[in-house]
Amino acid sequence: LPAAWKEQIESAFGCPIREHYGARETGGMAFDCRYRNGLHVLADQFVIEVERDGRPAEEGELGSILVTDLSNYATPLIRYRIGDLGRLEFGNCPCGRATPRLRLEGREVDAIRTDCELVSS
Repeated sequence: LPAAWKEQIESAFGCPIREHYGARETGGMAFDCRYRNGLHVLADQFVIEVERDGRPAEEGELGSILVTDLSNYATPLIRYRIGDLGRLEFGNCPCGRATPRLRLEGREVDAIRTDCELVSS
C-alpha cells in the first residue's frame, strides 16, 4: 500500500490502517505493529529471505522475496520466489519484537531495473 494512499484512506476514515502481508499459497506471513516499523515476519512459521542477483541481499537492500513455509507438510514451499520485492531489517522494534521486519516495495513484474537500483512503480 503506497504511503500516499495510506494517508488518504486514514484521513477519509479517521483511523489508522493496519498492514498484513500474505499470499494464497501461504496465508499470513507478516504484520505491522503500532510503531509501523516494517512488517514483523512470523518467524516461527516462515523463513523470509531477500535475494539480489542470485545472492542473499544485505540488510535493507532491495531484492526478490523468497518464502519457506515451515508449517506446510503436504506441499512444501522451499525458497519459493513469490514475485514481490522487498527489504529485510533486523534488530529489535520499539514494540519489543525481535523478529525480522519486511518492507514491501512492490511486485517484480511492476519494476524497472537500472544499473544502480530496482525501481518499483
